[in-house]
Amino acid sequence: MKLITTLFLITSTALCGFAQHIIGIEASYKRSTFVYDEASGSPFESAGRIGIGLNYQAYIGEILSSATHVSTGIIYESKGAARLSTLLDENGSAVRDEKVHSVLYYWTLPLMIELHPSSGSFFVEAGGFYSLFTEHYFSEIPLARYQSIESGFKSMTPYQPLLYKSYDAGINIGVGTAIPMSDRTGVKFTFRYSHGLVDVNDDIAYTGALYNRSFSISVAFDWGI
Repeated sequence: MKLITTLFLITSTALCGFAQHIIGIEASYKRSTFVYDEASGSPFESAGRIGIGLNYQAYIGEILSSATHVSTGIIYESKGAARLSTLLDENGSAVRDEKVHSVLYYWTLPLMIELHPSSGSFFVEAGGFYSLFTEHYFSEIPLARYQSIESGFKSMTPYQPLLYKSYDAGINIGVGTAIPMSDRTGVKFTFRYSHGLVDVNDDIAYTGALYNRSFSISVAFDWGI
């Protein structure tokens, strides 16, 4: 959290020299999954999560005949995926299949360049993100069932990771539209793809690298300052 706050303050301070500034409140719906690697694909189903946060952007001039903004923010969000696992009894016999949701809660700092063509409200964006997660859990299966694996009782198969890295980072690309509501206010809709570049698996008992892939739709209410 301290690292994200520091990066946000440094970025915001660097942007303060520009004339036009916008702050906003945004909410997002993110649908994400985990993949082992690009070749083997994903054993997980995608799952939807909600995020909320603050954003800040500054106008920096014209690029490719488009009004250009640099944007950042702090977003509290979650990334998760679902997978069917088989519940076993004490004798190792299958009882039933249950859907397991692996959920990671993050504070995320995006840093984006937005290009707004001068003829309309449409824009394209590209940049990166850094995320620091606060906790993870399995929403539909009590964590105690997984912890029992440590004592030799394998209650679920296939085995899910118990430990994840505390951070994630990657690249973002997206498109959207910014609709003015008055001289100083507006609403912005964004569709974004996030491509995680960090192997978030930190469990030595779980083989395979895990990378997050997410699509999100967000709406932001902006105010000019």
